[in-house]
Amino acid sequence: MNLRTFRKPEYRSKTKLILIGNDEKNRDYIEQLKNLVEELNLNDLVQFKFNLNSEELKTTLQQATTGLHTTENDDFKIGSFCQFE
Repeated sequence: MNLRTFRKPEYRSKTKLILIGNDEKNRDYIEQLKNLVEELNLNDLVQFKFNLNSEELKTTLQQATTGLHTTENDDFKIGSFCQFE
């Protein structure tokens, strides 16, 4: 997923990207993503949610319009979900 896409006006007004995962093994990668979000001025569109309990995960997924989840064998274990208004 290319975060730069979310800078386009047609996405800025309608989209929120939520990155969900486990931050235990991926702290450096997550920090890079957070820095990129800040650099692209996308703080209002991108939300990070890590180590959610089952109820928080269920609620977040129910609100999502679109989802992309990494495979079971992928070490990143970060899913991306979008909400469109």
